[in-house]
Amino acid sequence: METVLNIELAIVNILWGMPLIILFFGTSIYLTVRMGFLQITKFGAILRNTYFKKSSKEKRDGEITSFQAAMTTLSAMVGAGNLAGVAGAVALGGPGVLLWMLVAGFFAMALKFTEIVLALRYRRVRKNGRTAGGPHFYMFDGLKKYHLTWLAYVYSFALLFFGMAGMGGSANAISGTLLSWNGVPVNVSGAVVTFFAGLVLIGGIKRIANVCEIMAPVMAVFYIASGLIIICLNYTQVPGAIEEIITGAFNPGAMAGGATGSFLMTVRSGLSRGILSNEAGIGTSTLIHSAAQAKHPVEQGLWGPMEVFVDTFVICFLTGFIIVLSGLWKLGRYDGAVLTREAFASFLPAGVGTYVVLITVILFCFSTTLGAYRYWQMALVNMVKNENHWLVSLSYCGLIYVMSVISFDMVWALADIAVALMAIPNLITVLLLSNEVAQLKDEYFSK
Repeated sequence: METVLNIELAIVNILWGMPLIILFFGTSIYLTVRMGFLQITKFGAILRNTYFKKSSKEKRDGEITSFQAAMTTLSAMVGAGNLAGVAGAVALGGPGVLLWMLVAGFFAMALKFTEIVLALRYRRVRKNGRTAGGPHFYMFDGLKKYHLTWLAYVYSFALLFFGMAGMGGSANAISGTLLSWNGVPVNVSGAVVTFFAGLVLIGGIKRIANVCEIMAPVMAVFYIASGLIIICLNYTQVPGAIEEIITGAFNPGAMAGGATGSFLMTVRSGLSRGILSNEAGIGTSTLIHSAAQAKHPVEQGLWGPMEVFVDTFVICFLTGFIIVLSGLWKLGRYDGAVLTREAFASFLPAGVGTYVVLITVILFCFSTTLGAYRYWQMALVNMVKNENHWLVSLSYCGLIYVMSVISFDMVWALADIAVALMAIPNLITVLLLSNEVAQLKDEYFSK
């Protein structure tokens, strides 16, 4: 296993070099400018067309409502990346990781908007009402004039691994947390998670959306409220934590005696964990959004900036900030969701912090496991043209169990590799097709 992990880490170091970081930042900055700083200039419209929008009974193409699509996407996003991933990034790159995560998140809002608009623009609606959309389709149909349709298959191949790793990180976080909390064997917790996930998955995307529509708001409010209580009760330590974050962003070697590594490691950790959490730049959330009952592509695209804001600026930053406040990241004793749990437990009354994170890990990560099913499903459809619901569901359930029992580091290294391999073709595509999105945006807001 150690040999496999070393190979994975070597590949990660190659893929996550400065060229990919420049491609991410460059694409995000360009799209922010090209879309007219949409996340600022259209912020009011984003609010009116997302959380404050009245439901419509108008008959539209799609399998689930816009709100259900957004909640399912948030459920898939808000999971191990927010709890285990952010904790691992802070442990590796220091507090400065959080600042770079916010910078990347701001520009990622325009990037995610662009992806969702393209997914709705190029999605296919079959005679039975089922939808098929996402990066594979806007690459295959949109890049024909550039003779680059082969990028669609590169993406779908990488998506298979992300379907495993994205779900695997969450399943692994649940089993690891239960093991460290009360010694629950990983094979037992893995079997339980697999069983309950299977009960939902057999109902397809509609049942997943129905469950996530309820789970996502409840778990987000519970976690955010707990985190804000901790910050308010320890407000005197807040200025020091902010100083650590700013200093660590530009001089990570000055933190904790230089134990956190290089500037590049800090930037890379913040960017990769942020992307793995909000999924901007890799196009995975569009696989769910493409099933939405939206009247216009931009109407659904406006959920993109809001999702990044909730995921990165609220939940991810809240997690990281409490870890920095606790100081436990300096010890090198904890990692992943265990570090998050111990950070919360250090502030709340005996046992309360542990149960807050325990409940949050289970809810967040279980919902991610459900939402990520769509990734695995579409990857199989795109690569092997298999739409057998039972085969897709059973294979996915088998993977849930396997990912629950293997090494935490192996799962996250696989996720980093998959993210990079999906990001490269996806970023190239959104750059080439960005003019189409800008035209659709102008058309929508001119009405």
